[in-house]
Amino acid sequence: MTARVTRARAPGHGLLDGRAAAIACVLLAVALALSVAAARADNFPGDEPLARAINGVGDWYEPIANLTNAAPELLAGAAALAAAAVAWRRGHPDAVLVCVLVVLARWPLTVLKPLIDRPRPAGLELREVATSESFPSGHVLTIALGFGLWVLLASELVPARHVSAVRVGAAVVVLLAGVARVWAGVHWPSDAIGSVLWAAVVLAAVAALRPLLRRAVGG
Repeated sequence: MTARVTRARAPGHGLLDGRAAAIACVLLAVALALSVAAARADNFPGDEPLARAINGVGDWYEPIANLTNAAPELLAGAAALAAAAVAWRRGHPDAVLVCVLVVLARWPLTVLKPLIDRPRPAGLELREVATSESFPSGHVLTIALGFGLWVLLASELVPARHVSAVRVGAAVVVLLAGVARVWAGVHWPSDAIGSVLWAAVVLAAVAALRPLLRRAVGG
């Protein structure tokens, strides 16, 4: 009688991270639903009172708002470049590829604005001129992608004792970006929320590719 030997499949040999892929699918469904709703409504319930409260904050907030309003591409690019540099130095070449993919994903997402075609808010004090469509906020999306890398990769970029602080700090920058756009009178709060959702879709989707990226760099 010949014994049957079943060879267990070693973990981590798939091309996708199943858990991250599932999260990406859920986030995509939510982001699509919110985008369709935004295409049909100029704003959502709660947008106006919250926007008026934030927009009504005095000009003393301008220096804080300018931290993210002035040059979002430069700020987010610096965050992404720093994440890639630290990842490379700490021996995580696949994490460098994560940074590259997340940065590149920003450009295809530019099609969302004209597709959804949501008008800019009316009735708020305008502190800057914005001519493109409102949903999602390009500023917030850009910053959420750049600083989202630090949320996603924190455990690989910094010592364990600093991971929570780094993630909270990155999240605070994204929150400030959203508040700044509403304060400037050019976005509804739901525009900023939509941006964060779409950034989360990208980050989760790229996280799902980690096994494939590790294989690509021979990890």
